[in-house]
Amino acid sequence: LEVLPKSSIIVINMKPEGGVAPLMVSFDASESVVPGEEVTGFEWEFIGEDERTPPQQRGAQVQKLFKEPGTYEVLLRVYTTSGNTFEERKTIVVRKPVLDACISPSRTDGPAPLGIQFDMSCTDGIPSEITWDFGDGSQSDENSPVHVFRESGTFTVTLTIQDDAGSVSEESITITVYPDEPQEE
Repeated sequence: LEVLPKSSIIVINMKPEGGVAPLMVSFDASESVVPGEEVTGFEWEFIGEDERTPPQQRGAQVQKLFKEPGTYEVLLRVYTTSGNTFEERKTIVVRKPVLDACISPSRTDGPAPLGIQFDMSCTDGIPSEITWDFGDGSQSDENSPVHVFRESGTFTVTLTIQDDAGSVSEESITITVYPDEPQEE
C-alpha cells in the first residue's frame, strides 16, 4: 500500500453562478488548499468572447461586473512561497436580458375624440429605448403617454422597446374610435 501526499485543491466559488447581464459576480478562492506550502497570492483573469482582462494580482475574494452577455472563462492562479503555481478554470454564462413589451391601455374603444392613457409598467426587462407608434402618424418615447385619437377608425398601437444589449420586443393592440355622436337637446 502506497500513501500519496494530499494533492492541491484549488477552488473557485461563484455567487451567482450565472445570470442576466449586467451581472455582478463574487468570486471566492479562500477554500483553496496547497498541502505543505503557504499561499502567497492569487491572480485572476477573465476571458470572454470579446474581452480579456489582464491578469490581476488580488486577494482570494474578488468581484467582477459582466456588462455584456456571453460565455466567460475564469482563470485563477495560486502562488506559493516555494515559487509553485497552481491553476483552476471555471466557466460562467451571462445571458441576454429578457425583454417582453406589454401594453396596458386605459380603454380600447370609444367615440372621437378619444383620449387614452397607455402604460407599459407590465413590461418585463429594463428598456433603454421606448417608442410608441399610435397608428395615426403620432409617436412618443414616454413610459406612460396619453394620446388623443381625433378621427374615427381602427388604429394599431405598437410599443417597441430595446435594451442596452440590443434585444428588441414589440407588442401591438387595436384601438377602435367611433364617429362622434351628436348630442341630443
